[in-house]
Amino acid sequence: MLNTIETDVTGQIGSDVKVFENKNGKSFAKVNVAANKYYKVDGEVKKITQWATLVFNHPMVEVVKDKLRKGEAIQVRGTPKPIAWIDDEGVAQAALEINVDKFNLLSPKAKKVEDYVEPVKA
Repeated sequence: MLNTIETDVTGQIGSDVKVFENKNGKSFAKVNVAANKYYKVDGEVKKITQWATLVFNHPMVEVVKDKLRKGEAIQVRGTPKPIAWIDDEGVAQAALEINVDKFNLLSPKAKKVEDYVEPVKA
């Protein structure tokens, strides 16, 4: 049995789709997604936005480059891949990529994830 870690993310697309080609000639696409988390502190509702890069491999590339647009709500399931590097100033940086296995556009009419996810009420 193969053991893997999977994650589900519901968020808003934060960039236009960018298509790349790997050294084997296979295409893949990347797009950023923002996911909001709501919580209360002393009765005040706070919001944290977390960003991840979604990676779509063939055959999903053709679909996502035509269908995904900045600002749309999306739900994905995939394998998380943490990325770490040292920037030009010597500061450690980190990001999260998610290799997408499945995705759903939540609704062409919805402009915000909050249309689907009920935030914490004050």
